[in-house]
Amino acid sequence: MTQVSTRLQHAKGNSGLAEDIPYGGVNIIFFGDFGQLRPVGGACLYSHQYVQHTSPQETQSTAGVASLKGVYLWSLVNKVVILRLNQRQSGDREYSDLLSRIRSGNSGNAYRAKTFDDYSTLQSRLIQNFDAETASHFSDAPVIVGIKTIRDPLNDRILRHHAARIGANVHLYHSKDRVTNVTLDRNAREVLWDLPSTITKDTMGRLPLFPGMKVMVQENIAFTCRVVNGAIGTVRDIKYTE
Repeated sequence: MTQVSTRLQHAKGNSGLAEDIPYGGVNIIFFGDFGQLRPVGGACLYSHQYVQHTSPQETQSTAGVASLKGVYLWSLVNKVVILRLNQRQSGDREYSDLLSRIRSGNSGNAYRAKTFDDYSTLQSRLIQNFDAETASHFSDAPVIVGIKTIRDPLNDRILRHHAARIGANVHLYHSKDRVTNVTLDRNAREVLWDLPSTITKDTMGRLPLFPGMKVMVQENIAFTCRVVNGAIGTVRDIKYTE
């Protein structure tokens, strides 16, 4: 928060008193989810640790002073707009409401005498509680795994099974890699194509695709069209160059 304000003050430094005003006098709009996990190795934006447990060392260090200034800057926010509509699960109101209760800590169970017994609801969804016929309805459900080295081969196995089920042919599409606008030779491209997604930020050199393939959006592209992070769609057509 302090860094943002300082940069804006420097940018507006030639505009009268802007250099002495928080955020350089620029109106700021913050977007975020307070229900998410805190930054790795850092504190939540709304944490009180810098105010209630400030040590003498922190008040004398540059980082500590910047943190305290950030707390003050955050306290200047005077208007809050809460977005309550869950776009990702908009087609399943019951599930959407359950997630909202879990997020806010208002989820109930038989021991807490809340209105909704969310724990029992989730327990009823365990795969071992389903018979084979019921489980077949979840053949296209996303599978969550812990590491990418499991995810990638699992994705490949599932997509080929789905392609065989609908009678589609899986085609492999290769990336066109360049260095300073110069196309790489075949050997260099082969090396890049073979790199695992764990070191390429999920950018795959070889991408298997087919019409009818299930895909998941990983970015917020168009909110009004519900093309948001986590939305699931189906490949209808593929455009490519030789």
